[in-house]
Amino acid sequence: MLKRLLFENLFAKILALVVSVLLWLYVTEQQTFQETMGVPLRLENIPEDLTLLGDAPGTDQIVLQGQGHFIRHRARGLHLTLDMSGAEKGRYIRRLTPADVSVPLEEAVEVLEIVAPQLLTAELDHLAIKSVPVVPATEHSPASGYARVGSPVVNPEVVAIRGAESIVAGVSSLRTEPISLRGATRMVVARARVDLGGLERVHCEPGQVAVALPVEKIETLTLANIDVVAETDTTRWKTRWQPEEVEIVLEGPVSFLVGVRDVPPVMHIPASSLEAGRYFFDLTVDAETGIRLVSREPEPAVADSSDTTAIVGPTLPVEPILLDVTMDLPEGISVIVVTPDRFHIVVEDVNEESVEEGDLILPAS
Repeated sequence: MLKRLLFENLFAKILALVVSVLLWLYVTEQQTFQETMGVPLRLENIPEDLTLLGDAPGTDQIVLQGQGHFIRHRARGLHLTLDMSGAEKGRYIRRLTPADVSVPLEEAVEVLEIVAPQLLTAELDHLAIKSVPVVPATEHSPASGYARVGSPVVNPEVVAIRGAESIVAGVSSLRTEPISLRGATRMVVARARVDLGGLERVHCEPGQVAVALPVEKIETLTLANIDVVAETDTTRWKTRWQPEEVEIVLEGPVSFLVGVRDVPPVMHIPASSLEAGRYFFDLTVDAETGIRLVSREPEPAVADSSDTTAIVGPTLPVEPILLDVTMDLPEGISVIVVTPDRFHIVVEDVNEESVEEGDLILPAS
């Protein structure tokens, strides 16, 4: 029974449904509707010597009125256009009106109201172009026993940035996106994007650079008979020290060590802070603090009343003396061992008679 009622006169029923829908559409299309929707906001004709600081609103909410229930779909081509041809540097303020909305002629819609933002506020600055150097940024480490050496090669070395004068003026250099050195055993060559670091509305030309990063094997080099010089005020003090020569073990890239072998370094001891007296030092080598002499108590001496040449001077202070030792080594080469590691320094007044050279001995270890 139900089946017969459902399918009896089926064509007439379908036709009646179609007619009803078409009638509903016709009636609704004759009625007037209002719709709130967002439209793109476009800033046009900004003077060539000016640029925006920050970002302007990308959309604006407006109220539309027109016939038909599907007004939103017919208004997809609408946008709000703002002519800024008369703008100047500084703050630009403009009230937005329905007349600023561009409505295609074939669309029978009307803009009733600008909802938000109703007021456009923008900051304008002079446009500037500046050339800045590019510094490669790296991440990870080369393979064990290898290290990045020397200066990187960047092509081009400088790029041109274009943007607001107040922003561009503060840029002295730019970095690349990180270039991986993971496991490298030879020179790494890559193309890297220039990282603008979040600079707003700044453009870079070119946006990429070619980078070559030298990587070399790390080796050790032993050098004997390295001269030791204790530097002090020669107008007031005369200074003697032992040892006068040391043996050092260096670590660094192969190409750097070749140059050091040809021109051996000199070990400089800054003794200007020492007053007259005998000083005994232990030498330490540390990757962070470098080479240091740390004072220690002298070995006790046996009193000899017949010795009239003994130096009379102040005893060693309670607080240890620290002397930072330097060597004229290229960057990238480090000292890992110095032999011997015991030092004896005697500081005397230039007007006093010196003790015999044989009295200058190293402290026992």
